Amino acid sequence: IDKRDGVITMTQSQAEMLKKRIGDNKPIYAINAVPVKTNLPRVPMTGRQRGAIIYVGRLGEDKQTGKLIEIFGRIQKKYPAARLTLYGYGSPDDMKKYQKQVEDAGLNGLITFAGYHPNLEQVYNSAQLFMDTSRIDGQPLAMGEALAHGVPVIFYDYLYGPAEMVKSGVNGELVPLNGAKKMETEAVKLLKDQQLLQKMSTGAYDSLEGISNLTTWKEWNALQN
Repeated sequence: IDKRDGVITMTQSQAEMLKKRIGDNKPIYAINAVPVKTNLPRVPMTGRQRGAIIYVGRLGEDKQTGKLIEIFGRIQKKYPAARLTLYGYGSPDDMKKYQKQVEDAGLNGLITFAGYHPNLEQVYNSAQLFMDTSRIDGQPLAMGEALAHGVPVIFYDYLYGPAEMVKSGVNGELVPLNGAKKMETEAVKLLKDQQLLQKMSTGAYDSLEGISNLTTWKEWNALQN
């Protein structure tokens, strides 16, 4: 640490935790790593695919993809119109395991493994809900992208990132880590109440200041000065 002028973290919670370890020996700066556009066209819930749930990111055990599949299975029984599409990829062994899990659960046709897509603009604009059962991350880029496109999010409250972007009841729901039942309940509640979904979508569009590209630009400029 003596060879460094300072440390940059992606979230304030990381900065606070690191400060407890190294004290005041070096300055620590939290700079948003998810700069998003705040002027994207607003797509109403009536213009989205009813019941469309998405996940965007790597598929793997740290992402608890198997748990997301389990939770969706219970959601779908309570809200038959629900469909889950997973955008991303994992190791060949993990992918085979998740595909078999879907087949064994009778969820073929209800869960789609869409693979990697370089442009997800239309995907976000068609989705009604973004769900993530990860147990750890640095700062989830896909969460910021979803919020910027007005997609309400349901995330576990893991380290790091979600708590600094998700405001429960405003732009989505933050669920205690591994609170699978709570996540299921919140998802079903939202999907069954399109007016509440619209309120959350509007809240997502309206709560981007902290992760906007302009805010991020100002944070970097302040550091350089």
